Parts: sequence; structure tokens; C-alpha cells
Amino acid sequence: MRIVILGAFAALYFLLMASTFNSLGQVLPMIVADLHFTWAQAGMGFTVLGIACGAASMLPAAVIRRYGVAVTLLIGMAQLIAGFVALAWMQGVAMYLLATLLLGLGFCFCGSIPAVDAIGNAFDGKRATAIGLYFTAGNVGAVIGPLMFFAIHSATGSWRLYWLVCAAGALVLGLFAAAVCGRYERRVGWCMARPTKRPCRPQAGPRAPRWRRGSSGSWSWPIPRAC
Repeated sequence: MRIVILGAFAALYFLLMASTFNSLGQVLPMIVADLHFTWAQAGMGFTVLGIACGAASMLPAAVIRRYGVAVTLLIGMAQLIAGFVALAWMQGVAMYLLATLLLGLGFCFCGSIPAVDAIGNAFDGKRATAIGLYFTAGNVGAVIGPLMFFAIHSATGSWRLYWLVCAAGALVLGLFAAAVCGRYERRVGWCMARPTKRPCRPQAGPRAPRWRRGSSGSWSWPIPRAC
């Protein structure tokens, strides 16, 4: 199950890095030529994409604490699909900026924040290696993304079709990652309950020792007696 979780998040991050920041710069010259944007308007899309990705960075953490990683991924998947479809159908600057805003939000909700949380919980002893492999997949996607666009554009002559392919990829990989995380959460009893509710407990295993208050009023960690 751990390998499947890592593979699902690595594939999703591959798509994110391939289809957002790194591909947009390759498609922009054709968008400018077809829709008669100015380069200032085209560059504003990168600005909106980056601001949305940075300003919304606290939202996935809040959703994870309340609803879990699977729900967070579904929200991000919907944002990504809406953003890619908007890019494929856009006819003006307003739709272009809205699409980049949605992609920035989707990047946050499906990117490294839920991935590091899920991978860190799934891998106990090799977190650094697993997270390193995850980011490696993203860097590979940053290289492959522009090549994917040029291949699709060379074969079809349409830059709009590329965004529809990205939307389909977000749908498939987002659903797969959410399903894997949902199954893992149910399997290990990982409950993202609100602070006012009863906290989750492990399904099996001895109870962890608790802090104990001594006669002097100080708190100490109980040390097991030797046999």
C-alpha cells in the first residue's frame, strides 16, 4: 500500500509540474498569436498562477485537518479540471486569468502539501527517501511537459487539445490518488477529526505512556521498571 501511495502522488505531481508552470510558457506564444493578447496580458497569467499558488498554501492544511487528504485531493482535482478546460475554451483575457487562478489553487490542493502529509504517515523509516522520489518525479515532469506539448501540437496542430489532455490526466490521476488515500485512511483508522471531537486512537498495540505528575508538583515521563 505504501508503494501505491507514493506512486499515486508521484504521478500526480509529475502531471502538475508538466502541465502548469512549465507548459504554460511554451503555449503562450501560440495563445498570443491566436487570441491577439499583448505580452503584458499573457505574462499576467503567470503572476496570477504564482499568487494563487502562494496565497492559498494554508487552505490545503486546514482542509486536511478537518476532512482528510482524500477530500483535499478531490477539491484540487476539480479545480485543476476547471482550469484546464477554461484554458482550452478561452476566448479572452478574463477567462485566461480565471483559468490560471484555478490552476494555482489546484496546484496547492494536489501538490506537495497533501503529498508530504500522506507519504510521511505511510513511510515510517524511509520518509526522506520516499519524499525525495516524489520530488524527483515532479522534476522529471517539468522536463517532459514541454516535450508532451510539442508532440501533441505537432501531431494535431492545436494547442487547445493539449489542455484537454491535461484535464483528462488530472481526472484520472486525481481520482486514483484520492481513492488510494481514502482506503489507507480507513485501513489505519486515520481520522481527521475536529479538535472538539474525540481524538482517534490506534486500532491495535499497547497504549503509549502518559506524563505523570509527581508529589513535588513537577511533570515526568514514566520509566518502565526493569524485570
